[in-house]
Amino acid sequence: MTVLAVLTGLWLPFSPLAPSLGFVALPASYFPWLIGVLLAYCTLTQLVKTWYIRRFNTWL
Repeated sequence: MTVLAVLTGLWLPFSPLAPSLGFVALPASYFPWLIGVLLAYCTLTQLVKTWYIRRFNTWL
């Protein structure tokens, strides 16, 4: 369901419905930045989780 929601969100600005919804297509340079930010977030989250487990010997 998450993938379906993401694909729908990416498709809508390029669809025929976009003008009636007031959407505009994002520039192509946006998508590499989006991927980079998401990868950085996932990496940071994993590092903090690993640090927490090592520090407190448990996960929440």
